[in-house]
Amino acid sequence: MNHRKPFMVALATMTLFGALDMIRGVVAPSLRVDYALSDAHLGMLLSVSAVGYLVASLISGWVTERVGIKRGVTAGLFIMVVGVGLTAFAPSLAALVVGYALSGLGSGAMEIGTNALIPLVAEQQQARYFNALHACYGLGATLSPFLAAWSLHALHSWQVPYTVEFFGLLALLILVLPMRYPRVQHVVARPLPPPLEEAALSGIVAEGSTQASVRMAEVYRSPVFYALLVAITLNVVAETGVANWMPTLLRHLGSTSAQSALALSWFYALYTLGRLFIGPHVARIGLVRSVVYACLLSAVSMLIGQFGAHSLTFFMILSGASFGIIFPTISALASEKFPGRTASVLGLLFTSAGLGAAFGASMIGWITQIAGLMIGFSLVSAALFLSALAIAFARRQPPERDSLS
Repeated sequence: MNHRKPFMVALATMTLFGALDMIRGVVAPSLRVDYALSDAHLGMLLSVSAVGYLVASLISGWVTERVGIKRGVTAGLFIMVVGVGLTAFAPSLAALVVGYALSGLGSGAMEIGTNALIPLVAEQQQARYFNALHACYGLGATLSPFLAAWSLHALHSWQVPYTVEFFGLLALLILVLPMRYPRVQHVVARPLPPPLEEAALSGIVAEGSTQASVRMAEVYRSPVFYALLVAITLNVVAETGVANWMPTLLRHLGSTSAQSALALSWFYALYTLGRLFIGPHVARIGLVRSVVYACLLSAVSMLIGQFGAHSLTFFMILSGASFGIIFPTISALASEKFPGRTASVLGLLFTSAGLGAAFGASMIGWITQIAGLMIGFSLVSAALFLSALAIAFARRQPPERDSLS
């Protein structure tokens, strides 16, 4: 593996990114009380950062391929520092909204840069490195609810976790500035990692045992690309629902604030372990099968935990193990299917995912306002089922329809 330092920074950055996403869900009930927000308005506030993420994702892939990964990551970190700092020291609701928007904008730019780094630092076993990278997201998501819950209980403050996040991001930004990053390459030739299930999901131009860089016009003609687009968007709808609304649901089902925060931490602990220990083996199972099985298992576990007896709520926590591998496996699949265009393709996928994040939290909020929280949170399981169907549809496409040659 080349360029270990940038990869280590990527791991640390994704850890703080995961922490930031979870803080919003844990402090959401306090924000609703402090600012007298309805469920619908709370959902809209939680979606502001996702809108910022969406805007960044829309352009960051294209920009990263032209200005370089280092500049993309640095810009993302800088905007995150400004956004989180404004959130931590927000004097008003308007300032909080702007802070959420900027933190989402920076997160989108940073995440595309760190994901586009993987094919350049690890030519082989990319699924393993994608899962390691996103496992760090899960690590931050596991630890931050403890800090947020402690701050709410002991200090009666939702600003403290954001303050810690601010100084962590600032330290990383200072560390990145003098560092050297690899250049983005548009044409690559490397051995095909086995197995890729080419017959089921052909999205590459293959010559013998090497991959050739594809043109973006060819990407847009591939049904596989659109299947991945739908699948990753619905997965993020589900993940956003869990992160932002599961603590609220558990409190609705009878758990205390501390218990709901602890449950979210355990969910992301299993989410992280799934990426660390299951993720490295997804290539053996098949990337497509892994996504389908993980979506179905997560959806069923969520339904059991939500609608079963109170003693079965732990199934929502258990779903984290399968939930965690979905996003990085889709990213790895996109990287392998569209070589030489990783940043652009991931940028488009993450843009669509940003739409899912932007509307997911709001949709649950509006449905909850109309039909109740139990129905609103059911959107999580529905999105997972539909994500599995999207990948299954792509898998059944005949090679001649998917061919990019």
